[in-house]
Amino acid sequence: MKISKLLPLIGFLLVALICNAQKPRYIITDNFEGVAFPLIPRLRAEDVKNEFMPSVKDIMKLEKKISDSLSFIVSAYMKSESLRYTGGRYELQCDIIENLKKYKRQYTGFIINGEKMIIIRFYLYPQGNWKEEILGPSENSGCVEFLIYYEVGCGKLFNFFTDLSPM
Repeated sequence: MKISKLLPLIGFLLVALICNAQKPRYIITDNFEGVAFPLIPRLRAEDVKNEFMPSVKDIMKLEKKISDSLSFIVSAYMKSESLRYTGGRYELQCDIIENLKKYKRQYTGFIINGEKMIIIRFYLYPQGNWKEEILGPSENSGCVEFLIYYEVGCGKLFNFFTDLSPM
């Protein structure tokens, strides 16, 4: 086949590939609102093969796990963190569980040692275009934002974190 006949075909395939590139997937239910992202920005080229876009099925499972388990996880975290600060005043300021439905979520997936993991970032007051770009953490965010990891294979939540440092 001549190169002149291949060029239009290659051009068509490139346009089709670009048009079908994964875009963030917006998900809204009665209990949560979030966006799954296909790529983690600023990731090294060799790590790109180790990321994935979380599926709606995975997100529904992890959200069920969050609604079932997060109060225990937050309670344990707050108890351990309150020991670092005088008076335990942060326990009273953090009402994550009560406001859980109000938090906007961002989901990013990656693979470590063959295990699929999802990072869920929660923002009570997301800044910027949170549906199109992954937000970074704010300094001294308190309980208006937090994150937790989810292991897809075993359905385990871990590494809950929120910044409780004094403002």
